[in-house]
Amino acid sequence: MKNKIIKSEDPALETANNSDIDQSLKLVARSSIIIFAGIIISKILTYIYRIIIARQFGPEIYGVFSLILMMIGFLTPFINLGLNEGLLRFIPQWRGKNETKKIEYATSFSTKFILLNSIIISGILFLLADFISITLFKEPQLTPFTQIVAVFLIFMVFSRFLLIIIRSYEYVVIHTLLEKIIMTSIHVLFLILLISIGLNSDSIIYSYVAGFIIVTIISYIYINKIIKLKFHSNIDDSEKKTIRKELLFYSIPIMFSGIITVMFTWVDTFFIGYFLGTKDVGIYNAAVPIATLMLITQEIFLHLLYPIFNREFSKDNIKNIDNLSKQVTKWIFMINLPILLFVLIYPHYIINLLFGPEYVQASNSLRILSIGVFLSSIFYVSQRLILVKGKSKILFWDLFYTSILNIILNIILTPKLGINGAAFATTFSWIILSLLWIYQTKKYLNIVPLRRKMLNISLVSIIPFLFLIYIGRIIKINNLSIVLIFITYILLYYLLLLMTKCLDKNDITILKAFTMKIFKTRS
Repeated sequence: MKNKIIKSEDPALETANNSDIDQSLKLVARSSIIIFAGIIISKILTYIYRIIIARQFGPEIYGVFSLILMMIGFLTPFINLGLNEGLLRFIPQWRGKNETKKIEYATSFSTKFILLNSIIISGILFLLADFISITLFKEPQLTPFTQIVAVFLIFMVFSRFLLIIIRSYEYVVIHTLLEKIIMTSIHVLFLILLISIGLNSDSIIYSYVAGFIIVTIISYIYINKIIKLKFHSNIDDSEKKTIRKELLFYSIPIMFSGIITVMFTWVDTFFIGYFLGTKDVGIYNAAVPIATLMLITQEIFLHLLYPIFNREFSKDNIKNIDNLSKQVTKWIFMINLPILLFVLIYPHYIINLLFGPEYVQASNSLRILSIGVFLSSIFYVSQRLILVKGKSKILFWDLFYTSILNIILNIILTPKLGINGAAFATTFSWIILSLLWIYQTKKYLNIVPLRRKMLNISLVSIIPFLFLIYIGRIIKINNLSIVLIFITYILLYYLLLLMTKCLDKNDITILKAFTMKIFKTRS
């Protein structure tokens, strides 16, 4: 089946002749509202939680908390063995065939398997708490945090497991509400409550655990009462064996991908803790969440665009995928570019505003990390396209080799350059990974998801960039003025985009779709 396709890049997109592209873009825009709201609220609450910890307890304790997050992230793939993703794939398929008993057995098997793994790994973590804390990181304060995590690790794992089941049954709103809003709200509220009653630094780990415990209970009740899923099934042994084999065969490779992903994400924090100490971990992790703000845009758009990519690929509409990927990359670039420029000019003021003066040492790390995150956010579209092509093994090896590179660079640079060395190692690895993705997208799909208008946007951004430099020299910068400067700068940037016609007809279509959705929601 052949569709009418767009022959040229920019002119065709300007006229928006392709109705398939237009409808797909509108779907992304309208559907993004729910995802956008959940992600934004979650991010805000997460940053509030981190900021309270950082300001209330100082860099050292905040560093201890960051190491705890690293440990949880590393252990989780070993516990669930990729079964979460396995259920997310197979439950919808079995539901479509009305094979309820298969779902019941798969969830029962996964529950028992994860429960056993949780008990074993929790026990090992509890016994190794002193070794991890004192021998590895030379931080005695890490021991009680590690032991508490070991005791309650089962809730951290099962909350995610139960949420996956809810998502598999397509209760998207409930899933978003529980994972993005309720859990993070509990973290913040319990932290404030426990600090107010004088629990001191223990309030951090207890408030963090509380979110998982409450969401686990709510999720179980919802699955039991609303979905009415039974965690047991009477089917013959041969069918059980087939289900186990099918589930594990799909899930275990995903476990390894999860482990590599965690390694790539947390390797800088690990080596800062190992070579420098928890105080430096805390200072560095003031820069990380600020830099990763730019990942929100890719998370919103690509969460929704990936199914559209798959749909178009099934129809062999490669040209439509090409145009969609270029358009979304342009949006991500257009939104993230002013954030990057602002961070490059005023990193110390941003850190001071959010985390306080004790963390300003991370200013250069923030600059370095922001460059890596910015490039990664743009080229992440390529990663999705490679998945659409079915080249998941290639993505695994991309991540594996760049993780090894990241480890080597951290070992070399962190002892010599401190947290800036760790930031450079991670950013360089991100850049290499992004270049691999863009090369492989070109190789396997003949797509380079970049638009020429991105160059126009870059040129236009020079004026507001010069404004930032000039205004910083003529006025005194404080917490209030930095907020006002940012608002003025963003307004100037987008006004210039409109005046110079950097926004094409498809961009206007998206803005109208967002606006209509908002007004429809309000009414």
